[in-house]
This record gives sequence, structure tokens and C-alpha cells, in this order.
Amino acid sequence: MSNSNNDQSTKPENPYKDDPHIINPENIPKHKTQSEVQQEIAQKHLELVEKQFLDSIAKFENKNMYLEREIEKLREEKNKMAMYHQQLEHALAQEVENRERREIEKQRILEIKRDTPSYWGTNALAASYREIEIHPDFPEFNIINELLNSTIESHGNEYGTIYGKDPTDCTKQEDLEFSIILYRAVLGDLHIAKKYKKETYRGKDKHRVCRPPYKPNSCNLYDSVMGESKKYGGDKLEYREFILYESAQAYPEYVIKFKRSAANIHAPSNMQQLNTKWYNFLQNTYKLRPE
Repeated sequence: MSNSNNDQSTKPENPYKDDPHIINPENIPKHKTQSEVQQEIAQKHLELVEKQFLDSIAKFENKNMYLEREIEKLREEKNKMAMYHQQLEHALAQEVENRERREIEKQRILEIKRDTPSYWGTNALAASYREIEIHPDFPEFNIINELLNSTIESHGNEYGTIYGKDPTDCTKQEDLEFSIILYRAVLGDLHIAKKYKKETYRGKDKHRVCRPPYKPNSCNLYDSVMGESKKYGGDKLEYREFILYESAQAYPEYVIKFKRSAANIHAPSNMQQLNTKWYNFLQNTYKLRPE
């Protein structure tokens, strides 16, 4: 008897007796028939299956929503890629068109005939360097002569110097021959300096400036610099000065040899008429305008 009581006292409890989805025989009322018990078990089983089915549907719907979002992202990426390719094709077509247009323009420019004065000789522009003496009978000579005389006179010194001494103060000036080079310069995008700033235009200490200044709010440089004269608002220079930073910007067109004389002073030319004469000479000689 004692052994039997000990066995009953150590009998383990049913862990599923409180689970509503599992039929515990201990919870079945004694008065229910076997058929009712089977129906109740079947009903509980159906409820469990239905719950699992609904959980599966919910998981599927969540996964479906996630996949739809991913598909929408892929569609957006596809549309962006298509737009990028369209822009790239448009830019490429534009570049090809621009290159073709430049080639056509280049060919057309090369076909333009450039006439030169007869006294320059044949194929004057074909050689990389050619020196030609301009005779006083040639049209260029008179134009350059008037230009030099009028330019020097406009500097306020009628005897032919800008910053130098008056030749009347020197002896034997008429026996000396001087030379001056007349350049044709391409100024490009010009920076006008009215206020001289040493650090900007010369640099600091050993760090000398060998380039034009930057343009405002830009990383691009100007092509050249013009120091403005006091007459037009400058603070330092008596006359305008031009500074070029590339040798290709200046072409030494004429080497002018002249003598200075206080006894043989030429009257200054009319600059407006001289500019018109020079323009007509270039237009008629080099065919600046297409016929």
C-alpha cells in the first residue's frame, strides 16, 4: 500500500491540460458521450487548422507586399536608367553633330583664298617666317608712317618719345637710327586694372605671378591685362599698358626703323581717317569679307 501511494504522489502532471487547442481527457466531463467527445476534438482541430491557415495567409500577404515594393523600386531604377541612356544618346548625337559642323567649318575656312600684296611674293603665308622690306612707295609704308607719327604725338611728346628725354636735349640725334616693333595682339577676355594691387599682379616675395588674375566667382583666368591710364580712371599709369602671358597672343608684324629729328617735325595725322584707311587696306588686300 505504501508503494502504491508513493507512485500516485509522484505521478507527473499533464503539461497540456490547460492548452485550449488540445483535448485533455481529464477536462472532458464524465457525462459526455464518445460521439460528443469526437465532435469536440474535430472542432478544436478545425479551429487550429483555420488559425494556421490565416497565419499563413497573413505571412504570404506581408511577403507579397514586400515583393511589390521591391518590384516598384526596380521599375523606378529601370526608368531612371532608361532616361539616363536617352540623355547619353542625345549628348553623344549632339557631340557628333558639333564635331561634324566644326570639320565642315574647318574645311570651308581652309578653302578661303587669302590674297596678299604682290610685293610679298608668291605663297607668302606658306612659310613660317618671311621678312619683306616695305618700300616707301607701298601703301603699307605710308599707313605705318602716319600711325607711328600720330601715336607718338598723342603721348604728349611731339618729338617722338614716351618716357624718354626730349631729343632736342641730346646731340646728334639725327645720326641715330632707332627700331620699334609693331605687334598685332589678341587680347581675348581682357581684365582692366584701374587700381594697382602689388600682391594681385606681382605676387608676394619670391612667388611671382606669371598668369592673369581669376575671373570673379570662377576658376577661369582672364586672357590678358590692361593697365588703365589716369585719363580713364587709373591710379598709376600715364598711358595704357597691355600685358600678355602667352607668346602666341602677339604677332610681331612690323619692325619699324626710324630717325628722330627736332628740325623735321611731321604734323599729326587724323586718327579716325587713319583707322579707316588701315581697315580699307586690310579689307581689300586680305579679303576680310567674303565676296
